[in-house]
Amino acid sequence: MHKKECATKLFKLKKIHKACRLYQRINEYFNFGDLDTSAKDEDKETEEYKAIRSELEVVKRQCFLNVAICKYKQEQYQSCASVAKEVVEMDPESIKGYYWLAKGHFNVKNYKEAVKAIESAYKLDPNNKEVEEEYKKMKSEYQRFIASEQKKYSKMFT
Repeated sequence: MHKKECATKLFKLKKIHKACRLYQRINEYFNFGDLDTSAKDEDKETEEYKAIRSELEVVKRQCFLNVAICKYKQEQYQSCASVAKEVVEMDPESIKGYYWLAKGHFNVKNYKEAVKAIESAYKLDPNNKEVEEEYKKMKSEYQRFIASEQKKYSKMFT
């Protein structure tokens, strides 16, 4: 947990690249295959094992999400979307995961996927003002994009 706190401090100091590398290294430590193979089968049923496993899963999701945010801040939008996609695969209820997935897709002009992701976040929390603003912005941009594509292709066939 100490490394996660260090990474968070680096992020707050705007040392995004270093923070991102540290979050990624933390994720390497949480290799659940190692946890599963090193534990005896009978130990896997204990409350202690289940609690540790649950705590590790939370930290892993948080670190993945933080990597996505770092990638976004570094203008690595495709990487942001890829990592955020992993977050929502781990936790389909992650509003922040869908939010950053949408932001990543939007900035590489993958508007359809961006709208789909931000709609998922909006459905999970329709009272979230930041999500609502992004939803409106992305939907509007997607509609403009479709209109411009239709206009462009209609000229080709006349």
